[in-house]
Amino acid sequence: MGAIKLASEASKIWNNFSEDEKKKYVDQSVNDKARYERQMQEFKSQGFYINEDGVKSTEFAKWADDVVLPKPAKSAYSLYFIKNI
Repeated sequence: MGAIKLASEASKIWNNFSEDEKKKYVDQSVNDKARYERQMQEFKSQGFYINEDGVKSTEFAKWADDVVLPKPAKSAYSLYFIKNI
């Protein structure tokens, strides 16, 4: 199955979900957004952030001058797609 068709089918499934079926992914998305906002606040105030594993962002930069920003938060649909498709 091609990528476009796969995404189209996943979108149809997602759009037919009830609010209860979507809730798990919406909650994960809210938590991911809070993580992103916390890490960005740390980065803006300190110049680095600590990831979920407790690793300082400057420790996983490939080069000394690299700036590693927090990964953007994912939407509920993106989390569904990643875990199910």
